[in-house]
Amino acid sequence: MKMKEVTVQTGLTERAVRFYTEQGLVSPSVSRSGGRTYYDYSREDAQRLTEVAALRSVDFSVKDILALYNGTSPDALVSLHCQQLSQEADQSRTRAE
Repeated sequence: MKMKEVTVQTGLTERAVRFYTEQGLVSPSVSRSGGRTYYDYSREDAQRLTEVAALRSVDFSVKDILALYNGTSPDALVSLHCQQLSQEADQSRTRAE
């Protein structure tokens, strides 16, 4: 599917889709014509982009999401993420006091 279809299906902007593609979170097929590069996203790519958006909405970093897709245990990643959020909350409380 083309960029417009992916943005409609995932709710992401073209900029976000391009960024996640550049970061290696999805690997659409690539073709070149007339000096332009065209990306063709699969249904799996669109599904992954939807997952990425959901993980980003709860503050997972692109680095953490890449680690997850590259085989890091989801439980370990979620545990680490919770620890980081707890530390941030502690720091915020300290600043507020």
